[in-house]
Amino acid sequence: MDKLEYLAVHKCDFTYHRTIDGKFDIAGEWDVARPESFGQPGIDEILGEIGTKGNANRRLAVSYTFSYLHFPAEKVAESIKNLLELSLANDIPVILHLDGVNWWLARPDLWNFWDESKPGYDPANISNVERYGWGMDTAVRLCWRNWGMQIRVPPAPNLASPAFLDEQTKALDIILPVISSWYESLPENKKYLLGGVVFGWELSTYVQAYHYENGNDLIDRPAADDPQGTIAQDTLALGYAAAETLGIQTDGVITEETEDKICSFYMNFLIETALRHKIDPKKIITHSFYGLKAKNGGGQSGAASISDVEGVVPGWSWYDDNFVNLDKAVDKAGGRQWAAIEVKPFGLSAKLIDELFAHRNNRYVNIFNWESIMDQNDTLMAIREALQ
Repeated sequence: MDKLEYLAVHKCDFTYHRTIDGKFDIAGEWDVARPESFGQPGIDEILGEIGTKGNANRRLAVSYTFSYLHFPAEKVAESIKNLLELSLANDIPVILHLDGVNWWLARPDLWNFWDESKPGYDPANISNVERYGWGMDTAVRLCWRNWGMQIRVPPAPNLASPAFLDEQTKALDIILPVISSWYESLPENKKYLLGGVVFGWELSTYVQAYHYENGNDLIDRPAADDPQGTIAQDTLALGYAAAETLGIQTDGVITEETEDKICSFYMNFLIETALRHKIDPKKIITHSFYGLKAKNGGGQSGAASISDVEGVVPGWSWYDDNFVNLDKAVDKAGGRQWAAIEVKPFGLSAKLIDELFAHRNNRYVNIFNWESIMDQNDTLMAIREALQ
C-alpha cells in the first residue's frame, strides 16, 4: 500500500471565480455553502469523461479544497462527510485540502483593524495581519492574488498570531474528527480511499496575498486603478509580524531563513493538530511554496513542507517545463516519498505523467483544475493512458 500512486483531478471550489464573476451553477459543481451539493453528479462527471478508476498500483482520485475560515466550520464538516460517503460508495479515493490561510474574507473579526464602520472592527486585529516592516504602521490592509488574473484579497494573516491560531484550532476541532472517524471505520482493504489530507496551499507569508508599495493607499480607490506588477519586482515581502511574534528576527531585511521558519512553525502547528485528532501521519501531505523573493527580502526554500514526524508526505506545486526548480525543494525530502500536489493542467501527456511519478519517489500527481481539462480530449486521453 505504501507504493500506491494517486493520479488526482482537483475540482474547483469556485471561491475565486465567484469573487470575480458571481455564482456559478453547473451540474457537477460542489459548493461548501451548500453541503448537499456534494453529490453523485460531480463524481459521474469525472468518471464519465475519464472512463477508468485505474488499478491497484495507480488509482484515480478526486481532490477538493475546503477553506475553513471562509465558510462556517460546520458546513465544511458536513461537506467533507458527504464527499467521504461518495468516496466509499464509488470506490474512488479522495484528497482533502484544508486551507485556513488563502481565503478568510468572511472573518473581518480577525483582520479589520482600521475601519470602525465595517463589520468585525477591532484595533487589536492589527496583531493578526502581516506587515512589510517592523513598525505597526506597516500593517497591511489590502493584498492581491494572481490566479490567472489579479484580484483583491484581505490582508495576509500573521501565521503566528495567537488569536489567528485559536480560530484555526476551533475550526479544525470540528472538521478533523469527521475525517479520522470515517478513516478508522474503513476496513484495512479500503484505507486507500483516503488519499491524503493536505495542509497548506502553497503556504507563504506573502505569495498568495502580496502587497504593493503604498498599497494601503489604494483601499478606497477602484480596483481598476491597482498596479499590475510581478511579485519579484513590484511587491513587498511580508512576514515581519510573524517573525516578531515568534522572536526569530526583529531587525534588518526579512530573510529566506526567517520565512522558512515562520511557515514551518505554522505547518507544524497544523500537523500537531491533525495528530491530536488521530489523522494517520502517512495520510498527511504538506504544501508550501518555494522561490519568489520580493523587493524587500523574503523568498522560501520549500523547507516548510518537511516535517520531523515520520510518514508525513512533503508536497509542492509544479508548473514548470522541467524539474530544475522543483528539485531544489525535493532535495529537502531526503529520498522520502513526496507529492506533486498541484500540477499544471496544460501540456500533459501520459509520458510526462509517468515521468513525474517516476521522479525521485513521487507518489502523487494532482492536476489543477478539473474544470480546466474536462473538455480537453488530449489531456483526458493522457490521464486515461497513465491510469491504464
